[in-house]
Amino acid sequence: MKSNIKLFRKKLKAQATSLNEIIIVIAIVGVLSTAGYMGYTKFIAKAKSTEAQTLLRMLHTAEKSYFFENNKYSSDFNEIGFEANKTTKEGGKGNYTIEIINASEDKFIAKATAIKDFDSDGAINVWEIDQDGNLIEKVKD
Repeated sequence: MKSNIKLFRKKLKAQATSLNEIIIVIAIVGVLSTAGYMGYTKFIAKAKSTEAQTLLRMLHTAEKSYFFENNKYSSDFNEIGFEANKTTKEGGKGNYTIEIINASEDKFIAKATAIKDFDSDGAINVWEIDQDGNLIEKVKD
């Protein structure tokens, strides 16, 4: 029985962790969490840019329909039957402002501009679409 107690006591002994080891582990966890956060914000910015692309494609469809009926493009959202979402600054859920930059008899250009910098890199996301449906990211976020 005495041998069992000695064996039990040996198993209970644990090595202590030094302060240096704890600091190293905390530093590693900090670096990994920072890297994960940066990747996460890039993912969020990309996901939100889908809103701009979708709205511009809807605007393109409305402009094309208006063009087929009137043989020209319009710069008036009401004329083409397009209603832009209210942005979060206006009490809505939209993350982009939509505007028609140029509309004439044979072409149009519309732009979607982010209302804020989603991934805090200093760039505001901007997308454009033309009469041919060419969707271009002018400024990456």
